[in-house]
Amino acid sequence: MVYTYTKNAEGLYTCPECDKVTEKQNTMHYHRKTHEQNLPFECKLCPPTVPVSKRQFLQAQTLANHVAAKHSSDISTLACPECPVKSLTKANRIIHYVRKHCEIKQDTLTCSPCGKVCKSCTSYAYHLGTCKAGPITDPGKRAVLELLR
Repeated sequence: MVYTYTKNAEGLYTCPECDKVTEKQNTMHYHRKTHEQNLPFECKLCPPTVPVSKRQFLQAQTLANHVAAKHSSDISTLACPECPVKSLTKANRIIHYVRKHCEIKQDTLTCSPCGKVCKSCTSYAYHLGTCKAGPITDPGKRAVLELLR
């Protein structure tokens, strides 16, 4: 299906079917596909009583994560080093750790070695793992780096 994309007064892409707003056109493209009710990957383990919107997925990896989370008793999880929370993916573990256990304040989202400014704590954590400008000496930031490995 070919979509047309419209921007609002702030220059953000808007969905004509709901109130979703995104910065990027490709994000809106994938969002619009969710309204089609005919996504390429469907969970065969969910009973028919589960709404179609809850058992169809746009990407195979999202379906695999769903099956692991909802239909498997033997799931390999990644444990948080600070608390009992377990995540199915490395990315979710990092997001949890940064949000719940790091003392990263909004005004400290500038990487001291390279000067890059990040918009969120999570993007800052990922940047720390790829920054080549110099060593990270702060103990909290070093803990985030350990999760990236």
